[in-house]
Amino acid sequence: MRFKKLWITIILICCSLFLFTSCKENSIVQSISLVGYSSESPLEFYVGEFSYGDYSVLITYDNGETKELTLTEDMIPETDKLKFYQDGKREITITYKGVTTVVAINVSRKQFSDNVKLKDFTATYEGKSFTVEVEGDLPGGTKILYPQGNTFQNAGSYDMTAILQCDGYVTKTLSAKVTIERATYDLSNAQLYSETVVYDKDAHSLVVKGKPIEDENGKVLHQTVSLPQGVSVSYTITKVKDGKGVSIPLEKQQVIDGNKAIDAGTYMVCAKFRGDISNYNSIPDSVAYLTVDRDSYDMSKIEFHDSQVEYSGEEHSLSIAEDSKLPLDVEISYQIRRIKDSAGNNVNSEFTEGNTATDAGIYLVKVVFNLVGKNADNYIASPLEKQAYLTILRAKYDDSMQDMYVDSRWYDFVEGETYEIYFDCELPEGVTPIFTLTNEKGETVEGQLEVITETVGGEETVVKTIYKYLFTAQNTGEYTCVITFEHGNANYEDIALKLETWVYISNSSV
Repeated sequence: MRFKKLWITIILICCSLFLFTSCKENSIVQSISLVGYSSESPLEFYVGEFSYGDYSVLITYDNGETKELTLTEDMIPETDKLKFYQDGKREITITYKGVTTVVAINVSRKQFSDNVKLKDFTATYEGKSFTVEVEGDLPGGTKILYPQGNTFQNAGSYDMTAILQCDGYVTKTLSAKVTIERATYDLSNAQLYSETVVYDKDAHSLVVKGKPIEDENGKVLHQTVSLPQGVSVSYTITKVKDGKGVSIPLEKQQVIDGNKAIDAGTYMVCAKFRGDISNYNSIPDSVAYLTVDRDSYDMSKIEFHDSQVEYSGEEHSLSIAEDSKLPLDVEISYQIRRIKDSAGNNVNSEFTEGNTATDAGIYLVKVVFNLVGKNADNYIASPLEKQAYLTILRAKYDDSMQDMYVDSRWYDFVEGETYEIYFDCELPEGVTPIFTLTNEKGETVEGQLEVITETVGGEETVVKTIYKYLFTAQNTGEYTCVITFEHGNANYEDIALKLETWVYISNSSV
């Protein structure tokens, strides 16, 4: 019974609804409008994002009744639907049961997010490609075009762009600077190292070597050298000093291709590296010096000894031994300087050319070994010089005066009379006698020396020099005379000889 009443109720409701609907359908639509739309401003939305379900229309009937319906696709013409996908300001028509309304729309495109960027890119050349891409939150379906490409390998500076395209979005162009910097070759294990060798008539050279290391015995070796791929090396060599170590003027230096040297001297060797100049920085040259020292001639066995002679008025000299065997390329020269005078006093003098001396004293003599000819630059005498002392002793007059004597004299006393002591022995040139006369009391008696030259005739004429010492006696007695000798010749020793004689003056009346 309960279910029967329920069904009767449902049937009555349905009949009421049917009658109400029939009455509406019989009414005439008076107008239609878009709910929430104002003619003062257009309806704004993004391209392709118009949603029918988000809008509703208000229907007004001629009986004054209204009805709100959800906007459906059949209310808009197909031609107007296309306007939802075209940006810009337009109008669309909404139609319901033959009644229309016009709605202004402003369709715009979205902008890509600010975090979408194409960043500048910098890298160093590695021989591989680098890819540069747009970063950030991109909407699905976005297409990216890289007109200049986005893959780079070789060193250089590049301008690149990215064009972003996506339905409903404003096309966006991004720009960036791509820099691929030149790389630097690692040549730390490929350098020139200076060396010194001795001239041996063979060619010597410098080549690029690895880093120096020491073996277990402390000997310096070099690591195995390896040049980076694509790098080559060439050499130039320039002689900057000759074999004697004298610098060669810059304007006379010659740069020669290669790295070999034979003759003694100092050579600047330059290793010039070549590589990929497009993708790598230029490689600095490596410079080192090859020194070819002169070989030595052994002069240590050449005899050069001290010598001692006596002054003779002639020249004396020091020389190497006559049987000395000198290399063909060696010539000798001498230098001499006096270091002490005849009395043994130091003398400050300079070396002069030569090896001879005459005056008494001590001389330092050097023999210098000079290289001549084509081998002068490649050899050196060792030692370069030797020294010895030439001593010229002072001569002695005494030996030539040993037989000299002076006779004693006897005189009668005469008051005011002048007496004399004399001798006629020949004295060496420059020697002067000194007479010292004393009486019996030991008092010195002054006198005067006279030197007389006489010519004695005969088969041969002889010139004699007579030395007289004249004095006046005050009384009788015995007078003692000591004769010494002096000279001014520094080449002779002082004369030690003394002659002693007596003068007896007596009273004749006795």
